Amino acid sequence: QGLVLNCVEYLKLRGEFTTGRELCEQARDSWERKLPRTDRNLLRLEQQYANLLRRSGRYREAEAIARALLNRLEDRPSDDSELLFVKNAFGGILLALAELDEAYALYDELWRTYRDQLGPQDPTTLQAQGNLGLALGLLGRYKDALAVHREVLIAREQLLRQEHLQTLQASLSYAWMLRLLGQYSEATSRQELNARLHRQVLGENSPETLRAEHNLAHCLRRSGDTREGARLMSSVVERAERNQGPRHPDTLMAKADWATFLRRLDQVAEADVLARMVHEGYRDLVGDEHPYTAGTFSNVGLVHLSNGDRAEALRIGEASWQAMVAAVGRDHPWSLGCALNAASARHHVGDLEGAAEFSRDTLERARNVLGTTNPLTFSCQAALAEDLRALRRNEEADNLEREVLEQLSAVLGPTHVHTVAV
Repeated sequence: QGLVLNCVEYLKLRGEFTTGRELCEQARDSWERKLPRTDRNLLRLEQQYANLLRRSGRYREAEAIARALLNRLEDRPSDDSELLFVKNAFGGILLALAELDEAYALYDELWRTYRDQLGPQDPTTLQAQGNLGLALGLLGRYKDALAVHREVLIAREQLLRQEHLQTLQASLSYAWMLRLLGQYSEATSRQELNARLHRQVLGENSPETLRAEHNLAHCLRRSGDTREGARLMSSVVERAERNQGPRHPDTLMAKADWATFLRRLDQVAEADVLARMVHEGYRDLVGDEHPYTAGTFSNVGLVHLSNGDRAEALRIGEASWQAMVAAVGRDHPWSLGCALNAASARHHVGDLEGAAEFSRDTLERARNVLGTTNPLTFSCQAALAEDLRALRRNEEADNLEREVLEQLSAVLGPTHVHTVAV
């Protein structure tokens, strides 16, 4: 039984999800006839099966198994090891389903429980703390997430070698948050090393390597090297599609970002086809109310704007913003991004007052949520200045533009692509 569980874990880490599920199903058919329903190994096998279903994008099936396991263990004390193990798997499913507040509460509870039971540097505690950081990041609490991932990374580097899988995962999460906070230079430097180590340790087709190179492609684009970022993202998409399938969640995420690259490279026709395909893929995978569906719908609207179809861009922009607000709240960075797109669509259809009102509200929310030096805040500030300029409120537009250019030059440098664009 231990050998089978180790094989399942190995297959999961290698990204061999189909083979891992088949092994789980074969073992479960045998073990259920011989073991009680609360046997430790049987519980762990089913928990791993739920994990593999989640990693395959079969979220509702994974959720059903995890909830059944939780019901099976409902009489256990709250600090029971098997109950905690199942809760950990359930948290990953909640994140995938965008039940973000519930996932955060669960991971916060798990981390505190493991810390008190096992100590702050136990591998299980650190794994739970890393998951807590992931939940914070998805909630848009980037600074809090960065602090958590920094603690985990420091502990991993002290306890394990640089090439250890858990160190690589912690380093990737830390660099991801650095990028989202606009610390592009450090994020790129760290992610270049992280991606290289992923390739050396796990190979170029591992899901973990693809995730690391996905982040590196973003870092390169944000640092101004759009061509190299596009080359890498194209490679990630091709390998993800070949190894995980065209509708796997990781493939869809890579394709969504590849569509953005294509649009930025003025390959609008290709971006249009891909953006629509990704949006439909997310609708089929997680439904209309999921934030990823709303976000990719907003990307479709941006392609319409690039094509000159302004009325349709406005319709989609408004609808995707409303869907994102319903999913994660009005102050989430994802909602702010959709609001920025919708305000741009208003501007281009000639609703300048409506655009300026929307841009001003979005800027204030961005300042409150992300601070005054976040790249998204800079984009909101530049957008409002553009709206005001169109309304001939030149003095206020001048002041905003001067302020954002001074801040961009100080934070990103005077020759950074974002500074030059503004």
